[in-house]
Amino acid sequence: FGDDRAAAATDPTAFLKALGTSPELLPLVQKRVDVLRNAYVNAAGHKRPGISAKLTVPEADKEADELSAQIRKLIAESK
Repeated sequence: FGDDRAAAATDPTAFLKALGTSPELLPLVQKRVDVLRNAYVNAAGHKRPGISAKLTVPEADKEADELSAQIRKLIAESK
């Protein structure tokens, strides 16, 4: 990310801590990525192992929007 804090971080949680951001942020971001990836991979017809077909793309977009709101709230609270 171009700064000393990022370069010194040993893992994503340490990086967030160095930035003063809640460690609760990482699981939310990971969940949002997983929800969207799974829905889009399934919609494309791929049969990848480990990809759950629980949500349609519109359902995944709605869940991702809700997760994004939580993410924005955590970021705002950490400033």
